[in-house]
Amino acid sequence: LIMGGPMMGFTLPHSQVPITKTANCILAPTRHEISAHQYEMECIRCGQCAEACPASLLPQQLQWHAKADEYDKLEELNLKDCIECGACAFVCPSKIPLVQYYRQAKAEIRTRTQEAEAAERAKLRFEEKKARMEREKAERENRFKKAADDRRKEM
Repeated sequence: LIMGGPMMGFTLPHSQVPITKTANCILAPTRHEISAHQYEMECIRCGQCAEACPASLLPQQLQWHAKADEYDKLEELNLKDCIECGACAFVCPSKIPLVQYYRQAKAEIRTRTQEAEAAERAKLRFEEKKARMEREKAERENRFKKAADDRRKEM
């Protein structure tokens, strides 16, 4: 089963996935309608993917950086602007599943961003706790000093 249409759709892991109002298309092709093995070949740098891209991105470069796990470069090339329409993969004579690479790279970028944000929040919490503990320690020392001074005055 393919949800989302022939170009932008993705294969469902099983048939028990619920259908929501955001599902615009469900395809149930037979095994004869879909080729089981589409072998990816090397990019021949024909440029058809760049011509087909409605977002005017550079699919070849995005694919190279996605394969090399160069996520900073992908962000510089605006991978997030890719609408995952599948036009680039459709016109690719080398049958490179470009959108698959982009989806994986986007997921990794999202994960790294979330981890970095979580680490930053943890760092801020730690620094705030440390400052609070130092403040409480100083207050405690001041109380002890004041109590000691009061006892000296009483003597």
